[in-house]
Amino acid sequence: MTTSPRFALILIQALASAAAQEPAPQPPPAPPAPPAAVAPEPAVPKPPAFRVLDDGLLQESWFGVPVDFRSEKEIDFLWVKPGFNLTGRQLRLRSWEPAVMLQKQRDEKDLKKAAELTYLFPLVLRNTLGPTFGTRVKLSSTEGDLTLIGRFVDVNAGSQNAKLFIWMGAGSGTATWDLKIVDTRTNELLLAVHHRCVSGSAFTEVQDKLEKWSRMFARYLSDTALH
Repeated sequence: MTTSPRFALILIQALASAAAQEPAPQPPPAPPAPPAAVAPEPAVPKPPAFRVLDDGLLQESWFGVPVDFRSEKEIDFLWVKPGFNLTGRQLRLRSWEPAVMLQKQRDEKDLKKAAELTYLFPLVLRNTLGPTFGTRVKLSSTEGDLTLIGRFVDVNAGSQNAKLFIWMGAGSGTATWDLKIVDTRTNELLLAVHHRCVSGSAFTEVQDKLEKWSRMFARYLSDTALH
């Protein structure tokens, strides 16, 4: 059968129109992108667990690090970094920090005595450490590669009348302090002390006990930290 030219033209137009209405082929969907790697959160170091010892008078946090204290003759609580050596060093003896009265049952007389001892004790230490160290350790109040600092944490001025007329420990004066030696540049703790002295005699004051203790402390450092 012969197709007329007109019919052929109509057929071609119909096929072209159908092809135009068909949707164009779409490319296949891209695979989903892998999830972005999430960096783990940096571990947050736990703060050190500081203890409170000696019936609340020894706050380990003041020393900056937890301290494995031990008891030494005439030193209630002591810690020394292994290898600690003062020979050839310069030790700065700073004024002591204001007293922190951690024992609450204290009055104005006790506060006054604490302020007095805070001023006097660094002078006492300098007067005893200097002759004991000699030329092996330089002492300074303004500079040094090591620094000695302290504070009183409790002072009881006591009662002279009670000591004279009652005895048996009545009216005893007491003083409790912290003391540390640190590296001046890094603040690394090198020596830590917490100690209490008691003046129970009618003929002695707390100052006398501090002078006696400072001489003992100077001898201890001379024996253990001067090599």
